[in-house]
Amino acid sequence: MRSPTPLPQALRKAGFTCAEARQLGVSRSRLDAGDLHRPYHGVRTVFRPKSDEERAYALGLALPEGHAVSGLLAAKLWGLPLPAGYRERQVDLEVLTTYEGSKIELEGVRTRRIRPDCFQRLELRGIPVVSPMLALVTASRYLDLEWTTVLADALLTDSDRYNGLCFAVRPYLRLDLVDAFLKAFSRIAGMPKVRSAFERARGGVESPMETITRIRLVDAGLPEPVVQHEVVLCDGTVARPDLGYPHANSYIDYEGDHHSSDRRTFERDLHRARLFERSGLHLIRLTGRDLHGERFAHVLELLRGRLFPQR
Repeated sequence: MRSPTPLPQALRKAGFTCAEARQLGVSRSRLDAGDLHRPYHGVRTVFRPKSDEERAYALGLALPEGHAVSGLLAAKLWGLPLPAGYRERQVDLEVLTTYEGSKIELEGVRTRRIRPDCFQRLELRGIPVVSPMLALVTASRYLDLEWTTVLADALLTDSDRYNGLCFAVRPYLRLDLVDAFLKAFSRIAGMPKVRSAFERARGGVESPMETITRIRLVDAGLPEPVVQHEVVLCDGTVARPDLGYPHANSYIDYEGDHHSSDRRTFERDLHRARLFERSGLHLIRLTGRDLHGERFAHVLELLRGRLFPQR
């Protein structure tokens, strides 16, 4: 069996449209050859789309102007944090357009519509995708208030230590522009939850679990801790624990899995904790398991003792 005719150099990429290929002189029979996949009508890919980004790229090739990838998939593309259940599996395909836009008649693709003045389409790694703010709004329908607040914190952070975000500039949304954003999008479905999330959101956060820790402490009745408060330790170094109650000399660090799996990080954290102790400061180091059940109750008890000492 003869090998298929090589494609033009311009088409040797993740995917392309049949119209693009025909303009370059590719025959219909070549487009129907078995080495190319057909995820959507008029679209060809060299490999079967498997990852969320590959699926979004293929879908983007099939979309007309005035349509963009939205929902959880848009949030993933922008690097916005999502619960583990969504991070670890494929998410539903969703497209946003205006009220005048056509419904996308593709299997497994849901079309949603908004007012034309609210629609924002950008391009990210060759994929037509809604803006990060619309990604938050359209993804929030699948998330609870806690995780919607995580996304709001991610848009507001100016920290370059917040991993994964695909924004060229941070913060993507300034605190002084939040009210204007909420007003502009006020009539979109799901905005009450988004508004509540931004009421709880804070700038300067450096990780998703930092947000969740802060929210759960407040929901348990504790005062809201300060985000990334700078403290000078006894050796003169400046530390910025995730959360803190400066008036009580009590601070909190959330430690992900890499804090224990990476030896250098583990030793650095241990040295840092000793410096806090020598400086007369209390540092509580938390992991994910400390935010649930009896272990979280113990954390709350410890913090209440620090914040409200018996006289």
